[in-house]
Amino acid sequence: MPLPPVGIDLGTTNSVVAYCRYPGAAEIIRNAVGETITPSVIAFDATETPVVGRAAVQTYGFGFRPGAALFKRAMGQSTPFVSIGGRDYTPEDLSALVLSSLAADAAKSLGGRAARAVISVPAYFRDEQRRATLRAAEMAGLDCMQLINEPTAAAIAFKAEFPDESGRVLVFDLGGGTFDVSVLTGGDLSTIIDTRGDPFRGGADWDAVLMGLIAERAADVLDPGALEVPSLQLAMRREAEAAKIRLSTMPRAQVSFSHDGQSVFCEITREEFEAASVGLVDATLELVEEVLDVIGTEPDGIDDVLLVGGSTRMPMIETALTKMFGRPPRKTANPDEAVALGAALLADHIDLDAEGMVGLVAAPPDIADRSGIAAISDIANFSLGIIAVSEDGDAYVNEVMIPRGATLPAEGIKPYRHVFRIGETRQLEAFVTQGEGTGPDDVGFLGLFTLDDLPGAPDGKPCEIEISYNYDASGIGRARARLVGRTDWVEMERQDLDEAALARFDAQPPARSSAEPASILMVFDVSGSMTGPPIDDARAAARRFLESFDPNQVAIGIGVVANRSVILLPPTHDHDEVARVIRTIETGAGNTGYGNQADPFDDIYRCLGGTVGARTAVVLADGIWDNQDKAVGRARRCHSDGIEIVAIGFGSADEGFLNDISSADELSLKVDQRDLVATFGSIAQVVSRRSGLILR
Repeated sequence: MPLPPVGIDLGTTNSVVAYCRYPGAAEIIRNAVGETITPSVIAFDATETPVVGRAAVQTYGFGFRPGAALFKRAMGQSTPFVSIGGRDYTPEDLSALVLSSLAADAAKSLGGRAARAVISVPAYFRDEQRRATLRAAEMAGLDCMQLINEPTAAAIAFKAEFPDESGRVLVFDLGGGTFDVSVLTGGDLSTIIDTRGDPFRGGADWDAVLMGLIAERAADVLDPGALEVPSLQLAMRREAEAAKIRLSTMPRAQVSFSHDGQSVFCEITREEFEAASVGLVDATLELVEEVLDVIGTEPDGIDDVLLVGGSTRMPMIETALTKMFGRPPRKTANPDEAVALGAALLADHIDLDAEGMVGLVAAPPDIADRSGIAAISDIANFSLGIIAVSEDGDAYVNEVMIPRGATLPAEGIKPYRHVFRIGETRQLEAFVTQGEGTGPDDVGFLGLFTLDDLPGAPDGKPCEIEISYNYDASGIGRARARLVGRTDWVEMERQDLDEAALARFDAQPPARSSAEPASILMVFDVSGSMTGPPIDDARAAARRFLESFDPNQVAIGIGVVANRSVILLPPTHDHDEVARVIRTIETGAGNTGYGNQADPFDDIYRCLGGTVGARTAVVLADGIWDNQDKAVGRARRCHSDGIEIVAIGFGSADEGFLNDISSADELSLKVDQRDLVATFGSIAQVVSRRSGLILR
């Protein structure tokens, strides 16, 4: 039987791994020294072999060997975090070592190598940090089934521990190096309303406060400059961590250490520690208030507050939250383990969906089967957008594609007008952003997505491209592109951004074409053969065409033809009125009758002949008109006066006739009725290019 997947809490200061032995019942896997928690610390022995966990703390922590800690805070950075023996280690390299150690511990419990895992990340990890976590998992030989936000994982574990809980639950997750707060709701706590986080605040910052208090005492004993010695700083940090743990259960803690024959003995009280930590506590409460403000509720609108993360053991956290919410927060059985347990439950749930199995064996009668635990829908913690040019063309703006708070996975699609310049690269670029700001300076950049070529896109002519942006279930953004009307999407490749690439946003966008106003007349065949779906599709195509143009730049009119030709609305800049007239188009509209005896070209000539600027008539024909030779002659009079004729036909329309009445080959199209909407969209692009217009 395949081995079950594991859930991993890859923490800043400590990491934990768990799995489901029985369906929906998660348990912690102990490491090689029998502990449930593995310090996220790495030391390198005399042969420069990495050592992970408690042994690393004892060597690196005492300054005996080189190593690294707190590297998760730099996750996503490509620069080396530490260099040992001539080799550089990035944060993801170091994280891979921790993951490898956890996988080895799991192998001993499972009887084989754990190959699949759900790995937790802080809710506020950005795209590059999430991608780095996936790469670290791959380096460790793990198939990451999904990344899960730490508060989301904790909520899953909470629901498993308290299955009858419902309402609104606020998850307060304070770990060793990061802090997140989320609010979940629903009968099964399956909906995350909002989440906020700070990836640079955690228990290590409280350690730093204690180090400051210890340093004040030590300064009275040690020689000047001793406090700057790295080995002494490591000793003080070790003492600070130990004192923090003691102060969580005792009113005071004794601290003692030596340096160069000088001994330091001092006492830190919990009252002193809490007074020095007020700023840190207030910062977490401000984030809680921000979440409550976003979801529009007061503290009494929260039914339960759940403490997650080892740093929530500090009494000052419980005291502050009790004061804010008017009642004590709820504690899980072990706040250090909740995230890993929730990740394991999600891995178990995914495994059930994919393989039809959960865990190793069926649960015995005395163990609850929670394999049916509801999957929690995670949310996008950042808006996903693209940098585009503002409507007036004078600035770059951030256009949000997927709003913050959207349920994952989520996708946003938006059309853009683009020209692949002749003789230049056909590369398509999309600068994708994370954040809610309005401009390039107000957001973070997820990356530059590029596509070397877009099949079917013309050279030197405007074309309409759709860009798709999506967040997957792991909260990672991706981009695709296609031509409008095509079904095949083409994946865009993510590139690293440098300062040179972003520098283009320091200047104004290139000037747009200053085309003079244009007039367009749309004329529709309303003979009897257009009754029913054909006229419905014609109206939809007209609306699509109308939406393509700026009313300040383009005047649009409507005409109909059957036994008679009638101009229902001369070209106007009032596009709302045009839309109203489009809705009235029916067979026989304007008392035209239902036959094919007339053509519209004399009316087109009279309507557009006296106007200035670009002039275009778009004529839709269904079937064969009477007296087509005379219609061709009248159409050519329009050509000679500079009025362009676009001829679109379907049904039994004569292709030769369409070619004769159109002004150019590219302005003559015989199409399927079902393609009318897409065709009018394409014609809008052609008209805009030939007239120098900018599409909306």
